[in-house]
Parts: sequence; structure tokens; C-alpha cells
Amino acid sequence: MTDSLPPELIDSILSHLSGTPAIAECALVCHAWLPSARHHLLLPPKVLHLDQIQIAEFLHLIDSPRSTLSLVSFSTLHLAQNRVVIDWANPAVPPDAEAWRKHTAVQDFLARDSTFPPITSLFLEWIDWRTLSPTALTSLHSSYKSVKELELRWIVFTKPELCDLIAGLTALEKITVGEGVPFDSASWTADSVQMIHSSLCKLVFSYSPPLWIIQFFARAIRYTGGIVGVSIDISGHRQQSKACGELLEAAGTSLRALKVQALYYNIPLSVDDAVALAELFAFPRNTGLREIELYGIGEINLKLLLQGLKSNAKPNLRQLKLGLAYRDDLQKWTGNWVLADETLSTMLLKEPKLILELPSFRSEPWSFNSEGTKAYESAYSLESFEEVKSLLPRTAERWKLEVEFRD
Repeated sequence: MTDSLPPELIDSILSHLSGTPAIAECALVCHAWLPSARHHLLLPPKVLHLDQIQIAEFLHLIDSPRSTLSLVSFSTLHLAQNRVVIDWANPAVPPDAEAWRKHTAVQDFLARDSTFPPITSLFLEWIDWRTLSPTALTSLHSSYKSVKELELRWIVFTKPELCDLIAGLTALEKITVGEGVPFDSASWTADSVQMIHSSLCKLVFSYSPPLWIIQFFARAIRYTGGIVGVSIDISGHRQQSKACGELLEAAGTSLRALKVQALYYNIPLSVDDAVALAELFAFPRNTGLREIELYGIGEINLKLLLQGLKSNAKPNLRQLKLGLAYRDDLQKWTGNWVLADETLSTMLLKEPKLILELPSFRSEPWSFNSEGTKAYESAYSLESFEEVKSLLPRTAERWKLEVEFRD
């Protein structure tokens, strides 16, 4: 090739070769007269993660005359204003508010209205919404219309601001609410939750979310096209269980998948907690459920779930996954496995699957060489499967049984 070839043609050829080992050895991409082709040297990153210092460096680089950063394609953008000292002994208490709000890195990034290839996942962390200018907020709505997944952690905003954010991301399908959302918020009523959104269909709540955020989405569901998936970490306390029950009731028959992670093995912690948890696990309106996953469960959790399945039919259920906290729960929960076998074997379902997730044998206090590890792993797996099958003989006739292991 010579310099006389049109840059567009050379760029097209390099685009065709992008990702092959030979392209990294091609001197053409280093020619000064073709800076636009340099982005073919390496495979594009999938995630761009910028904290407040990196944001400033990134903006400086993108302003340089020969920058080709605007040609880089990535699908996930993670913006964090994270130079904040957290009191981990009491993480719900915000850090020094004034010091936090002086940081404007995210504001500067968004205000630039930089145009990148479509971003489908946006992760925002450590941001005070009041530090964002109208220009930055407008840019957030106009430049990120391809975002399908949004995750929020340690964000300060009011509920109307949250409504505006979600409503502005018109392609949004899934929202994950992490810890520390928010530190402060304005008073609100059910009628103030208005964010018409036809594509939002999956909700994830991690780190035992505050009550208000669960209640917020329970009321917001009526403005969506229907929630098909909910994942939530629960502490087992009465008020949180009631809020989760309200959320599931609002989701109604549109809910297809439910994942619950118990944060404490011995929940519920009191009689009142147990009553609320029993009502949660009954989920009477969710007759459209196809998948149920329950992790970190204790004996009472399993019993409440089985009672819920027994009293409220789930005719569309196709998969039930139970994550046991301890391997010896198989031996200890004799009564519950009898109840499980009776309940599951009498459910009239089409090709259902039951998955039991057990701790990996690697968590046991033994060590082997590589060959011994493989042999024991195989034996451990077979033994566990046979034990599950013996505990649930009638279920094994009607359900497809699987045993999985986690490290």
C-alpha cells in the first residue's frame, strides 16, 4: 500500500482485519498520515471505568489534536466520583457532604456531551445529583439513549430526580440499585412517582436496599410495560419483607423470574419477621412465574417457600433453584426434605427442573494434588447427586434433578 490510497479505503481494509493477530504487526496503523486507523491496533475494551482523576486525564487526552479515543467502541461506561472516605463501621452515614459535593469530575464529563458509539450499560457511583448542571443532565438524556442497563451506587438524589433519570433513558430494560441509594431524599407520595417507561422490565436490589427504594418501584411498576424479573437481597426483617411483598404483588402475573438472596442464614429473626416472610414467599399473584431462585437459605426459609408453593399454585413454573448455605443441611433437614418431596412431586408442571446448589468440596478442610482433586471432585459430585435423589425420590420421578457447586 502507498500513501496515495484514500484513507477511507485503508481504514475499511483495517476494519475488516480488526481483531486478527496480523493487524498488530501492520506498520500502516502507525503512520502519522493515518491517525484514524490507530484504534485498530488493539481490540476495543468492553468497559470504560473512570474515577474522578481518570475522568480529568481522559478529557485531556480526548482534546489532544491526534486523539482517536472518540473512535474507540465500548459497551459499558462506569463513572465514579470515588475519592471519598467511608466510615465502614456505619456505611449508611454519608461522608462529609461539602467535601463530596466539591468534586465535579462526572459533571465535567457529562457536560462535554461526548459522542461515543452506543453505550448499553451505564454504572454511576458516588454522585450528588445537585452537582450536575442542567447541561450535564440534558447530555445524560440525549447521549445515552441506547443504555439498556443502569446501575446506581451511593447516589444522592430526590425521587423526582430518579424519575427523570429513568424516564430519560428510553431504552432502559434493567436497573440495579446498589448500596447507599440515596443519602437524602425529598418527601413524596405514591402519586408523585411518574415515569412512563414501556421497556423497563427487570429490577435488581442488592445489599439489602432501603425500604423507600423498594416501595418506590412497587408504585412505579404501573407506569411500565410489566416487570418480568426481580432479584433482591433480603435481611428478613418484617418491614423489608412487607415492602418486597408489595413489590411482588404490584408485579403481578407479568413476573417470570424471581431471585432472592437471604443475607442471614438464620432469618427470620422473630415471630413478626416470620409472618412477614411467609407472606412474601406465598406471592399469590405471581402465577406467571417460570423461574424461582433462593440462595443462602436456612431451614425456616425452605419451609416457608414450600408452604407458599403448596398454597398458591404456580402452573408455569419450569425451574426451581435452591442454594444451600451448608453441605450438611442435606442430612440435618430431614423433615423439610420430606415436605419438599411431598410438595414438589404433587405439582402439575410441564418438564420442571430442580437445581440444588451446594458448597464446593474445595471449601472442605482437605487438600489433594491435581489428580486427587479431580478424582475427589467427581466422587463428591456423584455422591451429592445420589444423596439428593434419595431424599427426593418422588420428585426425582417428575422433575429433572441437577446438583451444582459453588466455590
